[in-house]
Amino acid sequence: MPAIESFHLVLYPLWHDALTKSDYEAIKAAIPTLEIKMDSLMKATLPEWLKNKDSLFFERRLALKKGVDELSNVCTDNKETEIKAKLVLVHEQFRALDGIFE
Repeated sequence: MPAIESFHLVLYPLWHDALTKSDYEAIKAAIPTLEIKMDSLMKATLPEWLKNKDSLFFERRLALKKGVDELSNVCTDNKETEIKAKLVLVHEQFRALDGIFE
């Protein structure tokens, strides 16, 4: 699904590079792009062959949106002590959403 992949392209370097280096400035700088990708993901629809997973998709997508919003808030408030925990949560929520396609 293009919207999932597009979101992942932003999340991937945050998870594998910025977080491992504790580069909170890079994480904060990526938040506007992550929010744009999340907005696109909120508008995405499942392909016909996955329509039986609509409710699970909506539930997990909403959880991911909430996680992105919370990550954005701690970044805006410069709460670096909470950024790692929120990014870990966003990553877990993304994996749960992406798992629908397996």
